[in-house]
Amino acid sequence: MERFNAFSHEEAVNVLYEWCACRSWAERVANARPFENSSTLRDLARQVWWRETTVAGWLEAFLGHPKIGDLEDLHRKFHGKAEDSEQAAALATNDQKVLQELANYNRAYDEKFGHIFIICAAGKSAETVLSEIKKRLPNTPHMELANAAGEQMKITEARLHNFLTSRGMAETPSMQRRTGQIHSHLVQENTGRSPVTSHVLDIGLGRPAAGVPLKIQRLFEKSDGIFETIGEGVTNIDGRVPTLLNSSHVLEPGTYRVRFDTSSYQRLCGVSGFYPICDVTFQIQAHQVNDHFHIPLTYSPFGYSTYRGS
Repeated sequence: MERFNAFSHEEAVNVLYEWCACRSWAERVANARPFENSSTLRDLARQVWWRETTVAGWLEAFLGHPKIGDLEDLHRKFHGKAEDSEQAAALATNDQKVLQELANYNRAYDEKFGHIFIICAAGKSAETVLSEIKKRLPNTPHMELANAAGEQMKITEARLHNFLTSRGMAETPSMQRRTGQIHSHLVQENTGRSPVTSHVLDIGLGRPAAGVPLKIQRLFEKSDGIFETIGEGVTNIDGRVPTLLNSSHVLEPGTYRVRFDTSSYQRLCGVSGFYPICDVTFQIQAHQVNDHFHIPLTYSPFGYSTYRGS
């Protein structure tokens, strides 16, 4: 961090611009130096991105990425550049059929929304990226702009982390949490359990509610109520979703939300109700990231309640 703080203004802006290709964002973050540590830099970067950067600035940053599926452009501009591996990760497959379909969906996405498809693709296969673009293509422009902005911030934070750790920075609190959670998974008796589970009971019918679609979402820190979906599923015959998240998923401190699509369940049961969606929002503190969280919902067409279960 000392080296980053010691950069000239121009050097700092250039480094930041490599992380996120929005000139105004880079200028504002560079002007806020010195930073005490990586956490204060990350928090300020989030603050500027979500609270001070305009939509035009977001779109400027999106233009700094190659198109997923545009193979010629990816090979020409980004082959062998580790810092751009987030977008180039989709090339880790020889399945040309998948890559061609990905190119087709990317063109359809660009035509609909007016900007390229943005995803933090590090560690994701082409099949996974293709699945994500298929899920996001039906979204409204407003929803998708927020999704793309969230993915851009994830890419920026990954590049920030890589920049600092490649220069011998000490282990960060985030790295310490990851180490702690890995240890927690190793010593748990039930190693296959999702760190967040849910259970829906229909108290009107007196039985588990099967067939309720639900999502777990995390608030982008410093944003104005913008959530990203990190897991989803449908309740089984017992009203449970045991695999809402992968058992190895690393929880971070923050605000989370489980969104229950009760309107779909109402249609399944042939009834009408007052609550088409039930949102349960909760916070995970830094000392709780290795805990298990059970978020049950007791539901009827005209009322619902929740609590932290076990």
